[in-house]
Amino acid sequence: MHAHLALTVKQVARGMGVGERAVRAWIKSGELPAFNIGPHKGTRISRQAVEKFMAQRTFNHAAK
Repeated sequence: MHAHLALTVKQVARGMGVGERAVRAWIKSGELPAFNIGPHKGTRISRQAVEKFMAQRTFNHAAK
């Protein structure tokens, strides 16, 4: 995967207006797929996964 197609936890948190803890919790629960790129490079989330996650949360929120 190309770097421009994946985001860091910090970038996702900023984009969603939430804390990094929330993003890591979503990753840990399996709600937001992510992958590690090495022991010192950290976790990355694909832009596609973020868009899908946000669309699902928006839809679920609107349905309530």
